[in-house]
Amino acid sequence: MNKYSRILNKEVRIYKEWVYKHYSEMTEDTDNGEFLGPSFDRMRESAISFVKNVEVKDVTETDLESILYCVARDNECEYLADFISSYKEWFKYLIERCIDSIYTTAKWQLVKRLPVYKDDSSVTDWVFKYINVDDEYTQRMSLSVLSEIDYKKAEQYAIEFWERDKYKGDTYAEEYQKIMALSVLYKIKSDKLSEYIEAARQLDFVYLKENADEIANSD
Repeated sequence: MNKYSRILNKEVRIYKEWVYKHYSEMTEDTDNGEFLGPSFDRMRESAISFVKNVEVKDVTETDLESILYCVARDNECEYLADFISSYKEWFKYLIERCIDSIYTTAKWQLVKRLPVYKDDSSVTDWVFKYINVDDEYTQRMSLSVLSEIDYKKAEQYAIEFWERDKYKGDTYAEEYQKIMALSVLYKIKSDKLSEYIEAARQLDFVYLKENADEIANSD
């Protein structure tokens, strides 16, 4: 184990102990918030040093768990996700490994940065996997990213997001999925935009209607 690995895993252990002491009821399944403890900055700096000085081929499962934990906890300013996106091999490795992890807030942060490599399909093709992750916000961010990578597919998925009934009964999720779908149709200048603006006005979603009116009056 190299010194960067030892420091990273030590700082993550210290931080997890603080979280458990002060937020013992919280888990990745019950809360995805950012817990700012006294050692947070130290932990994040250890993750940065690790990425700077360790090659992907030398990463252990413990290291991977620690890095994803750090990204997940840094979900307010998203500094660590931004930093990692400038290291292609690291970013590609984490986008591949994060999808099966428990770290929801790491998933959407990494997905949001896929356009950095929009000319490399070996990286951006992951958007099609993340768009089906079982988390509404990650799906929404994936759809937004798709509009920057492949506008034809973005239109297809936007319409699917609008018409599917996956979130029937969850008014928040259903409304915000439709808001994103409408936003994407607007962003890609879809011929179907006016149709969905009218559809939005017929639904009992206040924020969706506001978005539809803003888009309709934007030109």
